[in-house]
Amino acid sequence: MADDMLPNATRASVRELSESDIYYLGQEIARNPHLARVFFDGMGSSTQRLTSTTTTDIGFPNRLISVAADSERGLMQTIATFLDGLRWRFRSVYGSRDVTSRDGPSPTMPIAVAWKLETGFSEVLLNKNQRAVVPLEEIKIGSLLRGVVRISVRLQTGPVFGTGVLIDDLTVATVGHLLVDTYGNVQGVTIWAGQGDGDNTIEDRDGIYVAVHNRWYRERRNSNDLAFIRLSKPFGKANPIKYMQTPVTHNGIDASIYGFPYDLPEKGNERGKRLCVSESAVRYSLSDSVGMLEHEGDTEKGTSGGPVLNAEGVVIALHRGWDSKVGGGRINQAVSIDRDGNDFSAFRMILDYMAQRENDRVKILGEVKEVGGFAFMVE
Repeated sequence: MADDMLPNATRASVRELSESDIYYLGQEIARNPHLARVFFDGMGSSTQRLTSTTTTDIGFPNRLISVAADSERGLMQTIATFLDGLRWRFRSVYGSRDVTSRDGPSPTMPIAVAWKLETGFSEVLLNKNQRAVVPLEEIKIGSLLRGVVRISVRLQTGPVFGTGVLIDDLTVATVGHLLVDTYGNVQGVTIWAGQGDGDNTIEDRDGIYVAVHNRWYRERRNSNDLAFIRLSKPFGKANPIKYMQTPVTHNGIDASIYGFPYDLPEKGNERGKRLCVSESAVRYSLSDSVGMLEHEGDTEKGTSGGPVLNAEGVVIALHRGWDSKVGGGRINQAVSIDRDGNDFSAFRMILDYMAQRENDRVKILGEVKEVGGFAFMVE
């Protein structure tokens, strides 16, 4: 959000307040502890919560003649004006509430950050359920698995590869860390369907918009490591794969974890370009604070974002990587669907909105300057 969108009275102070000013304030408070009480009592008298009111009484330092020196009041005035500017920015993006719940974002909390595109994550071999290269006949035109796609992401540092799943004619679901991570934010995406299926059967599409879960974008919350990509046009020879809410499975059910690992097949020149699968029991519990589906399928780099399919061929989660187990060892994890704020339909609506398909339920809450995009909510 640009400074010219801030109230006139706050622009100069927001720009002029430096790290040295804040450091100086800390020194002064350390030498004069009463300043902290005076300052925060003054701010608190008119602002019960960061976003509870539309205005803040930032003139209170001028009324502190009896308890603060002129230099102290001037510094407090600068800090108060600065905090009010930050508060205004916060309100512009997040609305009047700033709390989230286990069931998902509050009504005014952004669910996604989305932006337009220009036209390695940790994996582990648990050595419990070995991978196999999927036979070409299972990726033929019209087959279910042709909807599992290979993704190439362009970052400032170079390309990164992963996996996704086609969930409607124009939308691919994958993990957030493939698009937003320590390497930076995605600049461009190319998606292939039918990889490794012989000559003239491989299709590619550009991604034109992306929507990343707000909790991953801002907090790096593993259970919301989720993203969606809007295609430039539908694939001609690949069909979407059905998905469902991640089932509660305390004792585990059989499932298949698909992806395009960089190290298989071992022979030939198709390494990283062939769809592979690992079979494993999977578990998901509502009482588990982790909020992730767990499995013991073998994975390697390139598998992130790959779908976890149940015995009926329905997507029940998206593989994201491994984590440490309580008591030692490692376990692979997958992001849940339609749980913990991972509402697939909401993200699809946001991408429709970005593509100029107006929807009254989709609201823009503010600009996200670093990616040239916006924060969205869905009512």
